[in-house]
Amino acid sequence: MSNSIEKKNNVIKVHFAGESIWMPLNRPLNVSGTEIVDNVQIDSVISSSAPDYDAYTIYMTRKCNYSCSYCFVNRNARDSIVTVAELIDFIESRGKKKIQVRFFGGEPLLKLEDIKKWVCELEGLKECGYSVSYSIVTNASLLNAEVIDYLYSMKFIVILSHELNDILQQNNRLASEKLQIKAKQNMQYLAKTKLVYRSTIRCMLGPNSEVTILDRFQYAVNDLGISGVQFDIPHVDIKSEHRFTSDTIDELKKQIEEVTKFYLQKLEKRDYRYLGLYNIDNLLKIWILREKYIDYDTCGFGINHFAIDVDGTIYPCQNFAGTEEFEIGNVHLGLNGKEFETDIEKHNVCRLCSARELCTKRCYSSNYIGTGDIYIPNNTQCEMKREFITAAIYILYKLRQNEALFDDYCAMLKAKNRFLR
Repeated sequence: MSNSIEKKNNVIKVHFAGESIWMPLNRPLNVSGTEIVDNVQIDSVISSSAPDYDAYTIYMTRKCNYSCSYCFVNRNARDSIVTVAELIDFIESRGKKKIQVRFFGGEPLLKLEDIKKWVCELEGLKECGYSVSYSIVTNASLLNAEVIDYLYSMKFIVILSHELNDILQQNNRLASEKLQIKAKQNMQYLAKTKLVYRSTIRCMLGPNSEVTILDRFQYAVNDLGISGVQFDIPHVDIKSEHRFTSDTIDELKKQIEEVTKFYLQKLEKRDYRYLGLYNIDNLLKIWILREKYIDYDTCGFGINHFAIDVDGTIYPCQNFAGTEEFEIGNVHLGLNGKEFETDIEKHNVCRLCSARELCTKRCYSSNYIGTGDIYIPNNTQCEMKREFITAAIYILYKLRQNEALFDDYCAMLKAKNRFLR
């Protein structure tokens, strides 16, 4: 029997690795190997309040020293003409006091000195009662001791883009051999610093690869020394060589089961070098650490997330930069009033999905590129997400069968979560 997930009376039933498991949506920690037949009420755990923060993704430049085969960025060699003063004016016009700023590109570290100036100015908002946090997406080629010290001192979250395999890295993320070696060495150095606790490698998965998810995860931990790994699928259209088929999706699911079993074995042995498999740990963190863990608005698409392109145009997501129909304003003039429907009840496919309450990956960009419609899900993304949800429920069930192990895992999860604040 293949792995599956279904819902009845607000109870999730999954079949994973040969076991059937039930999880009530109101109390996920009451996961059970025995069928739950009660009609579960979940109103008390649904988060219906508006987000209390705004997130900004800033294109510092479209220039990049890599040429990735599936990159969605239009590399037109332009640097940002937006000033930090203009961003601050826009932030203040919004009225939210909790701010997240992500520096993006191209390769944003090409504009490191500008980033430092921006952060210096943004820090001034704290004197006016603002809370400001920072993150950056980088290919790691320009990281060095000085940069790492700076990012750590300002409490940056760092997202590292890498294939987690030397050959795939060279094939898919085109750059000189010297630059590739430098990026790997930089990540190995980062792994020896405290910034490693704030760092995650985002690895794109492709079809028809002999390199499995488990291979890549082990490469991250054993070759690079970084256990924080998030696996994703490139946002590509139907003609791309990186697009999955039904057969390659089935192979992807087998690989997810393989890495899940490996991960559980490491947890059972208290080998916490591997703690950080984001696709599973993030779900467990939500279920274990949050009181209200169900949030239907899993993407702040133009609601509380704004991507600011190099010319100041505002988009609901950085992936849409340059696409005119998704322009929602300009940092100089403010928002233009254009809104998009993010209520799950208006999404005919998502609202009927058995995993809708647990899904944290409704990506409008992936939908648009994969199906031509932001409201029609990209099947590959859905299949992967559903498989990781079943895997996380399986891990939770196994942990709950050993309370000492569960307590240890929770302690480690809470300790790691403190670094991300």
